[in-house]
Amino acid sequence: MMNLSIPLFILLLTGYSSAFAYVNFTSNSTTTKSLNKPSGWYIFQKRHVFIANFTVHNINYWNNIAKDRLGPDYGPRRPKHSFIRVDNVNKVIDSFVRIISNCSTKPQFVKSRDKFDLVDMKWKTSSYAVHFMGPMYICVALKHGKPVHFAGFES
Repeated sequence: MMNLSIPLFILLLTGYSSAFAYVNFTSNSTTTKSLNKPSGWYIFQKRHVFIANFTVHNINYWNNIAKDRLGPDYGPRRPKHSFIRVDNVNKVIDSFVRIISNCSTKPQFVKSRDKFDLVDMKWKTSSYAVHFMGPMYICVALKHGKPVHFAGFES
């Protein structure tokens, strides 16, 4: 599904709390006919974090469902699997996963989509947006204002 570089492999083995690794994505998905192996530099500040492909196939659907389940009291202390909206990406970006490079590819379907619950897709005009849900860290890159399919979550 994907190839990880040696620095990231070392990170997973040693369990360092932070590292700077280069990630290279590959895919054999038939839905992605022109995948340019999106790759880039990532900062990892959580233990045992890895990167996987993630699909946002219907933004409006996910957004509407998530809004219905969001309450006024949301934040990092919410229970597991709760929806947590990140209103200020720059303030919390270093606490999760940060995309450094600007990668571009066509979103593809992830077979393990059931591992990802509904997330509030409140897009930003910046080059990235981050959403937190339980133990999972979902990071979506934006290319010309449109989402690209990156996701990071704890192993």
